[in-house]
Amino acid sequence: MYLISVYFDEKTDQRIRNLMEQAAKRSGNTYMIDAKVPPHITISAFETRREAEAAEMLKCVAEGMKSGTLMWASAGAFFPGVIYLAPVLNAYLQEQFGVFSGEIVKIGLARTNPYEDLICVELNE
Repeated sequence: MYLISVYFDEKTDQRIRNLMEQAAKRSGNTYMIDAKVPPHITISAFETRREAEAAEMLKCVAEGMKSGTLMWASAGAFFPGVIYLAPVLNAYLQEQFGVFSGEIVKIGLARTNPYEDLICVELNE
């Protein structure tokens, strides 16, 4: 699996790392610190067998992106050990990362292999 992630300027990175350390001390959950997971936003996740093509396409997209300002709406956690800050969906995020959004045309429930649908519903336009 491949993840498309964005990272922060040094000042913001350090502020978020401080929050991560405080959360780890209070909760006892040090996974993010121990695993040296840097503060980031995951924009998308995907699988491909054509790694070189995907890397080239993402490189072209990344070259056209600009830096911008984010505001944080809330903090939370999922899975054991993953702490997150949720950004406000502002114009910057929408404009820069809208390229990775799309319409949902199919909803499925799969076994551990995502290619073996148990239930699949095609959505009408």
